Amino acid sequence: MSATASPFPSSFILSLPKAELHLHLEGSVEPETLLDLKQRHGSPGGTVAEIEQLYEYKDFNGFLMAFKAVTQELRSPEDYELITYRLMERLKADNVLHAEVYVSVGVCLYWKHDFAAIFEGLERGRQRGERDFGLSLLWIFDATRHFGAEKAQRVAELAVQYHDRNVVGFGIGGDERRAPPELFR
Repeated sequence: MSATASPFPSSFILSLPKAELHLHLEGSVEPETLLDLKQRHGSPGGTVAEIEQLYEYKDFNGFLMAFKAVTQELRSPEDYELITYRLMERLKADNVLHAEVYVSVGVCLYWKHDFAAIFEGLERGRQRGERDFGLSLLWIFDATRHFGAEKAQRVAELAVQYHDRNVVGFGIGGDERRAPPELFR
């Protein structure tokens, strides 16, 4: 037996049923899916290998840059349906039976997307995933702290508005150095 632990989970761990309680939808987009989105929108895309480099960040700011690159390609309800469905496909492969997933509603509003339409795309992806993969998924609406307290309030209001449509929570994410928690009391 090797003294060095494998970076991959054992087959025993993989076989266990799991719940995923803190997962960001936009942060879960894999390079192949980002390339698909870029091609869908006619954006300069490069290759999967080039996109993978974007995901090799060294700090929180690097993560935010990768996150921005993903959210810039999320433009339509169909885009959100796609990333939701592919996330659920991956969760099933990891034997996840239930997930509570953050969706960056604050970013949708920042890009001036029609959130009602975006939410319908999210729900179509969730419903297809539940049907095809047999796992449950609920939403947590996430505000972006550096957009300010007023914008966060709007996201909280949307979470309340959609509470009967699989929304179970509200959160505030982002860089606390740019907008400390005290602004949201």
